[in-house]
Amino acid sequence: MENRENLDQRESPIWKAIFSGDDKILEGLRREHSRWPGQPRCILCAVPFGGTGGAYWYRRGVRKNSRNPRYCNDCDKHIRNNLGGATVELSMLIIDIRNWVSLTEKMEAHEVHQEFDPFYKTTTNAIMESEGLVHELKGDGIFGVYPPGFCGSEHASKAMLAASMLLSEPPWCTNSGAPMQIGIAVHTGSVYVCKLIGANDRIRDVAMLGSDTNLAWRLSQVAGPKEALVSHRAGAAARLDISDKEWRTLELKGISEPFRALVLKELDGT
Repeated sequence: MENRENLDQRESPIWKAIFSGDDKILEGLRREHSRWPGQPRCILCAVPFGGTGGAYWYRRGVRKNSRNPRYCNDCDKHIRNNLGGATVELSMLIIDIRNWVSLTEKMEAHEVHQEFDPFYKTTTNAIMESEGLVHELKGDGIFGVYPPGFCGSEHASKAMLAASMLLSEPPWCTNSGAPMQIGIAVHTGSVYVCKLIGANDRIRDVAMLGSDTNLAWRLSQVAGPKEALVSHRAGAAARLDISDKEWRTLELKGISEPFRALVLKELDGT
């Protein structure tokens, strides 16, 4: 018979509560932190970042989180210090650089940073300003997530907002002007959010696993220039009027059935 502790960790109440938005521990922290003066505050636990309250908590080591400065590092630590994971319905925004290899083939390593730094700043700012979390930032792609526990029940709409912000940008180019081929995808689905532990417990990170995560990445890889591909679930969750929108049937690598996606283009009013 499988160990009961392992079964519990598969669907941890703590992880479920934090990412779905019903964490009683955080409710208590919000009440406590609301007594301290200062703005802005951590959206999750309400600890102040500014004012006299912010100065006090700063001296105690509480800082803005690197994943999104709207949240604090203590909330991030609260998540990372608890084993297990949970299945959560959330929204995802993925930005894929299609021609990464050809763009970087003849660059020195330090030049890659210089050439793509404006792109990373713009895309991550769009995720942060729409209350998402920058879950993964790698050379050829950015993975933003919108768990309801962090950004509320309108998580799909907020992911769509970030996509619209990115579609309104001028044509993407590197810092020196080389054209970039960018694919954007928005998808809402069930994701297993969990802590991964490696190197004898010295490496800890939060992972977003499951077929819906794979689907979101595949969508981003086939989106055309200046368009975002949006799954039906994301469109429905964001309550989009999809009656007069373009739909595309796609054959996605590793996905067994054809997949229909909504096509959003620059300045199309969505």
